[in-house]
Amino acid sequence: MFTTPAITGNIDKIVFREIPESSNALALLQSGDIDIAYDLAGDQRQKIGAISGFRIDKTPGNFLQWLQFPFATTTNPQLLDLNVRQAIVNAIPYKDILDRAYLGYATQMICALAPIYPGYDVVSKAVGAKVQDLNKAKDFLSKSQYASGFDTTIHYDASIAEQEQIGVLIKAALAEIGINVTLIKQQDSDFVAQAFGSTGFPGMCLFMDMVGLPSPAFTTFLYFLKGHCCSPGGYQDTDINNLYAQQIASIGDVNKQIQLQAQIEDIAWNKDPTGAPLAYPGFQLSLQNKVSGWWWMSLDELLYQKAIKA
Repeated sequence: MFTTPAITGNIDKIVFREIPESSNALALLQSGDIDIAYDLAGDQRQKIGAISGFRIDKTPGNFLQWLQFPFATTTNPQLLDLNVRQAIVNAIPYKDILDRAYLGYATQMICALAPIYPGYDVVSKAVGAKVQDLNKAKDFLSKSQYASGFDTTIHYDASIAEQEQIGVLIKAALAEIGINVTLIKQQDSDFVAQAFGSTGFPGMCLFMDMVGLPSPAFTTFLYFLKGHCCSPGGYQDTDINNLYAQQIASIGDVNKQIQLQAQIEDIAWNKDPTGAPLAYPGFQLSLQNKVSGWWWMSLDELLYQKAIKA
């Protein structure tokens, strides 16, 4: 019987500090007041990675960043129109988001099955990577009841460094097809409370989450079934519900679950879009070179007790 050997570091005390602004975390890391920082903005990671004695460790992880449409509100009925949603999906500047908001640290999100999980190669091919096409976006909008455009909102989480820049880029792109966006910045607790409250957001939101388990059916359960706590838009699709029932009946047959997931995500992102997939941010840790040996776990856990500080 094979057993994984235990690895224990030399850390016997860990102090967590809540630092609301990532710029302050960067300054504390540079001064040596803290040893490790995460959730730094892309430009701050670039800065710390260029300083002697510091480095950036990263793993593809399982984080997902997307633009979510609302389905449980009448405040913005325009966003219930399939042609409007398709217009928005085609207007988004996907490459600019990766280049300018993430500065190359992220990769393009294609589907909700994380790249580190089995079946990603199958599901991602079924969905396909999105590209900006403003002519196609204008054509979709012209087929809707709102061809002259409309006003809407995008809420975003102040604690996620890249979301403000993502919002600015999307706002500018949607203005080109006649959709006027107001960006609404919220503190993390307020954002989460509204996202999963009874009313949700009146318009769109920028939402980031991670899938802790590698099961395709679990991914569907989290994001594409109405009423789940991780589905802030209240999305549901009858065809997806039926395919999910087949997934549950196929527990133990991973290949069948993956094939069903490919059909589910083709619907969720292409045919009846729940939103627009933006980025796989990965997980980056900014730290002093004297710290090593940390472990990242798929439930977004760091096993600090395995770390070593020289």
